[in-house]
Amino acid sequence: MSQSENEIWNQVVFEKAPLPIIIIHLNNLKILAVNPKAAQQFGYSKQELLQLKLKDIIYPEDADKAEQALRNIKPGKDVEISYRNIKKNKEIIEVHVVATLIEYKNVAAILKIATDVTEIKKAEALIEHHKIHFDELFNATPFAVTLSDLNDNIIKINKSFTKLFYAQKHIFYMY
Repeated sequence: MSQSENEIWNQVVFEKAPLPIIIIHLNNLKILAVNPKAAQQFGYSKQELLQLKLKDIIYPEDADKAEQALRNIKPGKDVEISYRNIKKNKEIIEVHVVATLIEYKNVAAILKIATDVTEIKKAEALIEHHKIHFDELFNATPFAVTLSDLNDNIIKINKSFTKLFYAQKHIFYMY
């Protein structure tokens, strides 16, 4: 493949990638290129994003952590970091970023792929909330209750079970 064919191929992959990709100048963290998914994720046009620096789309409290991690990328070593971004409409989203060093148009740059994990984080928080609520109910009920796995091994007993059967929790968890 010739160099021009390779450049065309790279541009097609960049434009058609299913994840948001942003290329950032390594020294001044100015946005150099964005693919359509990045523009869509942030609610900006590609041209608007190209006028911004990385700090313009990072939640202020996360900016130092994110910028430091990205500035400290070493050749051949990807960096993974999670932080919050700000969309054009001021909505805050949580992203998981994988970044690597590249050369872009003869300039040292960072290729940043950002996956929106906002809904995943919300679901995890909801699961944790329900787990805490379940544990409270499980231990507050006046009835003796056990939880078993699919092989009928007892994996949890509540306080009422312990009181009613004078059981010690560690005995049940041994089996």
